[in-house]
Amino acid sequence: MKRAGLLLAIGLIFLWNGIPVFGQEDWREGAFGTAGELYAGWKEDYPDYLCGVWTENGGSVSLTFGVVAGEEGEKGKAEILRLIRDDSTATFVVQKYSRRELLAIMEELHSAFEEDKGLLSLGLMERENCIEVGLFKERREDPVTLAFAETLVSQYGDAISIRWTDEITNLTAQSAGPERFFAFFLLGMAFLLLAGLALQRRRSFQPLPETGGWLGRRSTLRRIEDAVTESAPPPSPALDERILGELARRKKQKND
Repeated sequence: MKRAGLLLAIGLIFLWNGIPVFGQEDWREGAFGTAGELYAGWKEDYPDYLCGVWTENGGSVSLTFGVVAGEEGEKGKAEILRLIRDDSTATFVVQKYSRRELLAIMEELHSAFEEDKGLLSLGLMERENCIEVGLFKERREDPVTLAFAETLVSQYGDAISIRWTDEITNLTAQSAGPERFFAFFLLGMAFLLLAGLALQRRRSFQPLPETGGWLGRRSTLRRIEDAVTESAPPPSPALDERILGELARRKKQKND
């Protein structure tokens, strides 16, 4: 069972890393079968030409890649198609801001959480190609929050989108879900491994007192009773006499 668990863990590591274990500079033509495998192989070290990645059907095989405009984006499309064997799993759209640019904006805005400006959440919206800024709805008329919102629009333009809300939402890395698929897959496999270990029937033994024998935890109740009976000390005649004498004395006192 331990060997099976080790083999399963090794298999999960290979699946998580997208099978190829060499560096990006060594990736050969057709190194990945599908767009989803390439996305996993990037391991969040995304190229500069990439704006976003998402799925249109909720799966993790066919993906849409947002690339920057111009020559850099065209080279990026060519590179993606060179690296995957099934071109039909990749779709491309041209977007304005690269992923690195949007993440840099998000990093700049993080300090506003420590200030009283009504900031509730920040989210990378890859399909929309912007940073969604969540502001407290109840502070929509607050001069400080309104001034903050106006500064965001004037400084970042359409790279940000303001949403007035009263819900705290985790939007830190919203793509359409390839990461979530792999995360759920690994959690499921880990659960199966733990369940297998828990259901494994292990036999452990404990010494019986005064007998030198061994009692298995899977022994039946009958075997336990027999073992206890066999290990019990023999009856003592002197003890029986004392008990009978005490009973007779109490009975005499009650009659008197």
